[in-house]
Amino acid sequence: MDDLSDNANLVLQALSYLGKDSIDDQTILQCANRLDDRDMKGLNAAITHIPGWLADVIRRMQQIKYGQVRKQA
Repeated sequence: MDDLSDNANLVLQALSYLGKDSIDDQTILQCANRLDDRDMKGLNAAITHIPGWLADVIRRMQQIKYGQVRKQA
């Protein structure tokens, strides 16, 4: 996960700090709006290295940004 942008890394850290029970749709929307395509691509690549609940949050951010879940590249 060394290739994550600072912005994507910051979002991951913030989500981890909040914890799965404190993340709502508004939080996911705010995070998704702060990330560009490069950030999202990096997070998508990191999905296999993070806890499942956090991967689910990233997939929800993808749905918000792109209207669908993108396949892993």
